[in-house]
Amino acid sequence: KLAFDNHLEVQQVTYPGNAKQTINNAKALGQALDDEGVDVEAKEFGFTESHQLALRVTRYGEAKKIARHLAEQNIICNYNQLPGDPDPGFPSGLRLGVQEMTRMGMTENEMGDIAQLMSSAIKGKEVLKEVGYLRERFNEVCYC
Repeated sequence: KLAFDNHLEVQQVTYPGNAKQTINNAKALGQALDDEGVDVEAKEFGFTESHQLALRVTRYGEAKKIARHLAEQNIICNYNQLPGDPDPGFPSGLRLGVQEMTRMGMTENEMGDIAQLMSSAIKGKEVLKEVGYLRERFNEVCYC
């Protein structure tokens, strides 16, 4: 938590637009994933107030296996224990952040495309080519 707080503080001071855009992107991705039928935690609170989202993915399989499949599709996240998980060895969630997407110039406009790709990959589909096509459009670092 301290590292995140410090990171966000530095972002807000150095690149205030980037910090705001990161949070806007995270909220938009949360809504888009929810629209795709993926269980996003904290929906009642607007999904997030930071750069991170938590997804509950157990209805699609084991979170560890899903995280590995997503990595094979060049979608990087990590499996994560969520509240109510009975066994820390079998977490039910994925944790993902949008700061890199934002840093590469993506905005709320791309979060729907990302949600579609993630939803398909979470369900076991291959989306590596489509991820590559999307990523090709964003190849410069941007700070708002």
